[in-house]
Amino acid sequence: MFKTEETKRHQPGRLTMSAAILSSILVLIGASAAAQQESIQKVQFSDWLNQAAHELSLDELSASTEDLSPLREMVGDARIVAVSESVHAAREPMLFRNRVFRYLVEEIGFDAIAIESGVIESQLLDDYVAGGDGDPDLLFDLGFSNGFGQFQQNRELISWIRQHNKSLPAGSKKIRFFGMDVSGSPYNSAAARNPDTALRTALEYLKKVDRQSADEFSDRFEPYLPVLAEIFAYGTLSNEERKDLTASISELVSLFERHRFQYIAASSLDEYEWSAHAATAASQTDAWFREIPVGWESSDGFDWNIAAQEMRDRIMFDNLEWILEQLGQDGRLLVFASVSHITSSPWYLTSGGDDDGVAPFGRYARDKYGDDWVSILSLIESGEIDICAMPIDERISRELAPPPAGSVEAMFALDTKPDYLVDLRTAPSNVASWLQQVQDHWNGFGSYAFPTTPSFDLAYFLGSVSPDCI
Repeated sequence: MFKTEETKRHQPGRLTMSAAILSSILVLIGASAAAQQESIQKVQFSDWLNQAAHELSLDELSASTEDLSPLREMVGDARIVAVSESVHAAREPMLFRNRVFRYLVEEIGFDAIAIESGVIESQLLDDYVAGGDGDPDLLFDLGFSNGFGQFQQNRELISWIRQHNKSLPAGSKKIRFFGMDVSGSPYNSAAARNPDTALRTALEYLKKVDRQSADEFSDRFEPYLPVLAEIFAYGTLSNEERKDLTASISELVSLFERHRFQYIAASSLDEYEWSAHAATAASQTDAWFREIPVGWESSDGFDWNIAAQEMRDRIMFDNLEWILEQLGQDGRLLVFASVSHITSSPWYLTSGGDDDGVAPFGRYARDKYGDDWVSILSLIESGEIDICAMPIDERISRELAPPPAGSVEAMFALDTKPDYLVDLRTAPSNVASWLQQVQDHWNGFGSYAFPTTPSFDLAYFLGSVSPDCI
């Protein structure tokens, strides 16, 4: 049949219409295929969790830890177990930490715990758990940074370690407690001790063992101590003043190093180690402050915060190395900090982040310790927390928003167990492939992105959390 001119005129239109219809069909097929793939993925994920997840008991710290027995094989011979928390101020993640620590101490022989709190502040609590005297309420305020002494589970942890140490036969090695964060909470006003904490601690010790040097350095630091006592007052220092402060702290550290044996003879090895590290911690606080621009005021914004965060994570790793030195070659340690610190991969504010990301503390630890580092990811579905730093009658409760569809937490919520522990390394290939991709991790208030594995080895999922303020 021959085409008429009329037919020819409309032929291109009909071809165009057919192409549009075909294109729409392909889009629908693609969307349907993607939805089908997502559905299959959820089924596979759920099947794996139902088979591999170990249900957790969140009874009090004194209850049986039998539910944690799978940890023996999961941890193996690793020297460090790093437990993360998705959000501060929630009871259940800290209770899980406490129960895991008790299990590791009693069943595997761990020696110490280090948490996301000021390293020099923690000396008070380390002395207390070893049997030292002191008013517990005052020690909880002064021995934690960031107001973490307001958390009931932190107090119960300290009480349990002290009682455990008391029960040991005479001469036994005692369990130790450390902070590993920047001293003096320079990023948080909800603290009983200020950013001058480490420097003042070093100078007080120096008065006991080397009075002449103590007087000389006290004179040098006199103009700066009032500035360091205030959060963010560092921005008022000129560039020359900053250089002078940094150089003076560096010389103080050097003094401790040169006179190690003299100072130990005049005190004790333990006193020296803490005080020498106080000088080092003063340089750490100074390094954190140096990320603040000269002349900065809070109204200028916090664009420097990411650089300060990376500095803080590096400081936490340096403190981890010092803690392990104190424990000796056979020492084994539980580490506890937020997910953004423990992850061993760079993290991003969005899953599409195209910069280098933020280098966390866990990245340094995994690189240095390899298989001696086993990390546990915190996953939370719902609940609420209180802002503990506020006066009791002014505290604000904040409800956690449910995890968005497609987030890591939403996938792990597919399991029917309310609370469970799972070894991420057991995931089948199809699930493992998804876990290795950069995904959004939700903490109830916002998300940040990183690959779930190899950032973490294990995960614990909590169906709901509650406030932990005293």
